[in-house]
Amino acid sequence: MSTTGFFQGSSNFVIENLAHVEVHNPVPNVQDEKLPEGIQILLKESNPDAFHNSYARDPPPRCHPGTRRELVCGIEQWAAGASERSEHIMWVYGPAGVGKSAVAQSCAELFADGEKLGAAYFFSRPNHRDKARHLVPSIAFQLSTKCREYRDILDRRIRNDPTLPSRAIHEQLQELVVKPLEEAWAHGVRTMYARYFVVIIDGLDECESSDAQRRILDAVTKSVQGQTLPFRWIVFSRAEPQIVALFKRDFHSLTFRKEVPVSRDIDHEILCFLNDKFKEIGRAASLPSSWFSEDDIQTLVNLCAGLFIYAATIERFVHMENSLGPVSQLRTVLRLASNARERGYTAHPLHELDLFYTLIMEQVPLELLPVMQRILLLRSLNLPFVLDGTRIANVLGLDQPQFQHICSFLHSVLELENPDGDSTSIKFHHASFMDFMQDVKRSTRFSIHRDDVIDFARSELLDSLNGAMASGIGIRDPIETNFSSLDSTKEEPQLFILSYRIKVLFNLCENFYPVKDSTASKLVTIQFGLLPGILRHSYPHFGNQDLDPERLRKQLPRKFRGKIARPGDALWKFRIFSYLHKPLSHCRCTAGAYVLGHGRNKVACCKIPQVYSHNLEIFTWRICPYPSSIFAKSLAIHQRPFDDSTALSTQLRLASGAMRKAQAITRIVASHK
Repeated sequence: MSTTGFFQGSSNFVIENLAHVEVHNPVPNVQDEKLPEGIQILLKESNPDAFHNSYARDPPPRCHPGTRRELVCGIEQWAAGASERSEHIMWVYGPAGVGKSAVAQSCAELFADGEKLGAAYFFSRPNHRDKARHLVPSIAFQLSTKCREYRDILDRRIRNDPTLPSRAIHEQLQELVVKPLEEAWAHGVRTMYARYFVVIIDGLDECESSDAQRRILDAVTKSVQGQTLPFRWIVFSRAEPQIVALFKRDFHSLTFRKEVPVSRDIDHEILCFLNDKFKEIGRAASLPSSWFSEDDIQTLVNLCAGLFIYAATIERFVHMENSLGPVSQLRTVLRLASNARERGYTAHPLHELDLFYTLIMEQVPLELLPVMQRILLLRSLNLPFVLDGTRIANVLGLDQPQFQHICSFLHSVLELENPDGDSTSIKFHHASFMDFMQDVKRSTRFSIHRDDVIDFARSELLDSLNGAMASGIGIRDPIETNFSSLDSTKEEPQLFILSYRIKVLFNLCENFYPVKDSTASKLVTIQFGLLPGILRHSYPHFGNQDLDPERLRKQLPRKFRGKIARPGDALWKFRIFSYLHKPLSHCRCTAGAYVLGHGRNKVACCKIPQVYSHNLEIFTWRICPYPSSIFAKSLAIHQRPFDDSTALSTQLRLASGAMRKAQAITRIVASHK
């Protein structure tokens, strides 16, 4: 079968009789039998949390009954090939808050009920479902549950080459979807071609980068141009400039564009939503039916100004448990509406939503606000080791009740998943809240990117680290974790907590605003010499995502740079590479070697090349004990690299202190003469 496509050369191509086809050989539920080895590898490279029916998204945003009927019906007709539009890609676009994800979810459920859903994937930046590499493996895995023959072919291909799920995006689509389907077609399997399958991609604008977004669209459009897949693709996103440019310039002829604007034409749908939800709240709280009026609802509809996310956030705010009750919460929102009218019109499209997010932040007690800002700040850093609430709490020194209590004030915009378990996740209802909190102009005094918020977070971490290092806590003595379990490995959890604090501190100092003198003076006192001991569980994997001494140095006040981060010379760099058992060719080709700290309180830091799949070489920073002057003298005397790395490594592990290390090296060199 030619890879140019099953239907190459066809014109006015239509698949007839799309209503229903019985699938004679479906794949059993993954709960019913063990997945084949290749499919297990595929599942590990996918992200089930981003599926339309995942537990992580439950309850997902979906259209309220009786709303968005015309839009959903139009999408359904297009997907079935029953509309006048023949394009195989639909782009549904609109600003934040108009309900695109709810429409995508409702469409996914509708197509799933009709056995027409091939796959659905929901990107979410604030919930860390933003990696492009998971998209195609997730699509392939979902397709494998639809057809056993396709699954068996896919399983065999991955077992023969386990790197397929980790390839570049266009190769992933070819190797995991196109070629297995071609092979199935060649063997007479027509299940996947008896009707259009719909593939839904929601939140493309929340994918990790504009380049990744382009690569995804490139791969999809090439499959459409080559007529290699029996799919109709629906992409939901904001109209971000880079995405608009792609659809307008490169994919215009292949795409049916559907705008979902901010419009008062849906006021009646928002009214229906609020009226139904308030009735549910009243029943749950045993309130009389008169607890809200038609005028109240109309006032809120006007406040929403065509934004469904506003209505959904109001409903959660009024229903918030940690409050004086629904009536009091409703009156608070109505006062906001009155104030908004007095302030008049603004050109900002999310101005009304910003006012409401400001109101929500004003409900956080003043004494808790700085802690709440630091929680949100750490959550926004996108660091893999502090994604969940458990680790954020431990980094900030909060216990479980404290963490839950503080987060309860933001119930309208986030929720805690598994709050009483060992690992608590923070789930944001909509990306617009964190967009608001990170924009200083919009969130003003509440912004998590204010310089005083960043500086206070740096200072607090430095105080906790200096205190722990000075007392030896976490290095020699046990310290209790605040949550019942910190990590699946449970080994020396106190070191995990300290290592997370160190990594977060470096990230905060390397980014955002330059480090202030007061903070730099504390950073000078950090016992850098203890870092290898604290970080030994991750050594030598203390990589570039955790530390960049070049960037750190640029952020420091000039008068402190020499005592905190300074470049090392060529001979010193050679000593580091010998210590790490790396070939001298690596020493010559890398550009960086740094000393962190000063006097006897310092460590070494050097760039080391790491080879990943497909021979991709990336330089990462490694941190290790500082080579002593005696160690340096031994190297200078013998002037030779140490090829016997195993013997050297064994001796160094047994040695403690600069003198014993130098003696060990001297003995090894002498024995090689």
